[in-house]
Amino acid sequence: PGPAWRAGAPLEEQLFTVEHAVHLQKLYQEQKVFMGGPCEDKSDLLSVVVLQAASETEAFGSIQDNPFVTQGVVKIEVHPWQVVFGPPSAER
Repeated sequence: PGPAWRAGAPLEEQLFTVEHAVHLQKLYQEQKVFMGGPCEDKSDLLSVVVLQAASETEAFGSIQDNPFVTQGVVKIEVHPWQVVFGPPSAER
């Protein structure tokens, strides 16, 4: 969670949830988001979004202007990931 995360409120009740979803849906339609969703356990990892990008910089650029990020609701981490097997559209 980021500094603007409202403690005690679930993910869907955080500020900017609608704007966050609209942003991710736009990235999905642009085929920049492969899949994503909230984590079911109660750890500090709130959700995972798998982006299709040529570089870590491109991935960060796609997600850094998400309202959850710009408004401090969440902090993001970008981790490069090598696809070893999966749908042909995921392999690079």
